[in-house]
Amino acid sequence: MKSIPALPILARAHRFEAMIKGSDAQRVLADKAHASKANHADLRGKLRGDILQKTVRGRPLCPSQKRFNKLIPKQRFGVEQWFGKILRLFGLP
Repeated sequence: MKSIPALPILARAHRFEAMIKGSDAQRVLADKAHASKANHADLRGKLRGDILQKTVRGRPLCPSQKRFNKLIPKQRFGVEQWFGKILRLFGLP
């Protein structure tokens, strides 16, 4: 049986530059793994970027950042469900 190649950039890259290049998307929803100055810079002026806010040692999140962090997972849930279904359906790792 022929093996299916792994997802190239989407599953591994933590830089948005490669993922959004040539994309016609209007918005990016991302978790804390993608919260970096470089990714915020890549999105600035191009797409609406909703990246979960990350705490930094000694700097807790303010109440508005906490509310923001509660909204994004609700929106990402449906998208993540479809990715999971596709992976199970095609037997991808």
